[in-house]
Amino acid sequence: MIPGLFIVSVLFLATTGALQAAPKPAPALQDLLKNNVIASQTRLGALEPWQKRIFDDEIVPQYQRFIRDYKPSSEGVTVEVDMDGMKKYIAFFAPKALGVDKPSLAVVVEGAQGCAKCIEGLSAYKRIARARLERRGFSVVDEKTPARLRGSPVGELQLRSREMAPEELDSAHAGERHFEVTLKFKVEAAGFGGFKRDDRSELMEEDGVENAAARLLTDALVELGARVLAASASNAGGARDGLLLTLVGFKNNEQYEKARTKIADLAGGTVVERTMARGQAVLALRGARASKDLRSALANVQLGFGTMSVTESDDETMRVEIK
Repeated sequence: MIPGLFIVSVLFLATTGALQAAPKPAPALQDLLKNNVIASQTRLGALEPWQKRIFDDEIVPQYQRFIRDYKPSSEGVTVEVDMDGMKKYIAFFAPKALGVDKPSLAVVVEGAQGCAKCIEGLSAYKRIARARLERRGFSVVDEKTPARLRGSPVGELQLRSREMAPEELDSAHAGERHFEVTLKFKVEAAGFGGFKRDDRSELMEEDGVENAAARLLTDALVELGARVLAASASNAGGARDGLLLTLVGFKNNEQYEKARTKIADLAGGTVVERTMARGQAVLALRGARASKDLRSALANVQLGFGTMSVTESDDETMRVEIK
């Protein structure tokens, strides 16, 4: 074994199942998919600085992970972005979620002895884990840091890789070389409770071990974010936001108030302002019409100073522009 222990600040979850090499879309289509993911940032509402870094440095580079579907249409290619997955992926910030200033997590990264492919990916494992943990507010220290400076870890993340034995493979894969990356994660913190998850990914010889590790970490953080969002809703006494509507294009507070009042009249229910920035506001609509009905109601609404229309929507989010 090649030890690679470093203490970090975060908690992680993992993904599931054996990995299969998937065919990649043509370059032009890849650009289209990536641009759709980049454009979807506006549908997330106003982001905190740490969330913006995660979006730019993690979501955009692995944009294919956040594409739910794409298919040809009469107008070109219709792309469905996984907005729910992105919301969960940027939901976790360690100090806020755990109630601990710069919490640390013990992280063990090991490549099996005699497995050159596993060992080569070792430095990449550390780099990926360290960067993602630091973006989420964790302090990261390696195995060389004196014990007195490591603090009290809130849990442990183990990431290991090995070559699978021939007897572990079924007859259809006899003679092939397969590898396995495993992730074990546990964390405990007052106010957050305990969390434990084990996961694995199987890959073929041509696949990158570090890429498999990255996918495990990505899916882990999506599930971790879901845990945070669920806890937030529970702590709010069950009061959950329905549709999140992003309103853009107003020039001043008077225009904003007029547009917001019109939205409330057409939507029904309660309209709660979530964030407000220059020319953009995120509104939570509780007890409002279904997204499909509201989209029709907000089609080309005249406000006197401009026309308000829906430009994007799904079951949980909507973007309304004033032009």
